[in-house]
Amino acid sequence: MKKTLIVSALLTLALIGGVPSYQQLCDAIKTPPGWQAEKCEGMKINNPMMGEVVSATQVFRHDGKKFEVVIASGMQAMDAWSPFMNGVEMESDEGLLKIKKISTVSMSGSPMKSK
Repeated sequence: MKKTLIVSALLTLALIGGVPSYQQLCDAIKTPPGWQAEKCEGMKINNPMMGEVVSATQVFRHDGKKFEVVIASGMQAMDAWSPFMNGVEMESDEGLLKIKKISTVSMSGSPMKSK
């Protein structure tokens, strides 16, 4: 089986004035030169105990390679991804997953200190 390189990145947005819509997150993802973007997919989840979570996922392909960008916003997203802040690598017969860096930014896009 041919392995596919999958590089996943998560950008957790700080909660300033609530969470954005998933379409706003999709609009924030830019296509790297030479790569083909698939349709951005998103969702919003409301939970009375845990608050709102919004996410957008975009897949890019080039020369048989693939990488995926995931942007998530909300306290659940921050809590769920905090163990991976310093990166993680997982390999299986299906492919390779590398999380290189997880950053926290404000709604205006200005970098904040990573956890």
